[in-house]
Amino acid sequence: VVLFNKLNLDYSKKVWNLCVEYGLALVYASSAATYGDGDQGYSDSHDTVSKLKPLNPYGDSKNDFDKWALEQKRKPYFWAGLKFFNVFGHEYGSRCVGQYDILESRST
Repeated sequence: VVLFNKLNLDYSKKVWNLCVEYGLALVYASSAATYGDGDQGYSDSHDTVSKLKPLNPYGDSKNDFDKWALEQKRKPYFWAGLKFFNVFGHEYGSRCVGQYDILESRST
């Protein structure tokens, strides 16, 4: 759990803040693991992200960063978190190979 938080949360926050400071866009790898068992569906509506219940520490750390990103007042001028699906996971036949969802926002 400590390693996941160090890499997927703390390090990602540092990268985010550097992108803000230097005026860079940020595209990062979130994870479909944030969706947990799918009870909340597979939407990345900003209202839904905080309700997601990942099933493992990896998914928790990725979702914690997604939630943190949405709460920030200072944001990169463009940012997107891509949520890749593991085609070998639960019910993989219902998803396309390489399919991903996007959590994104444009700062105003």
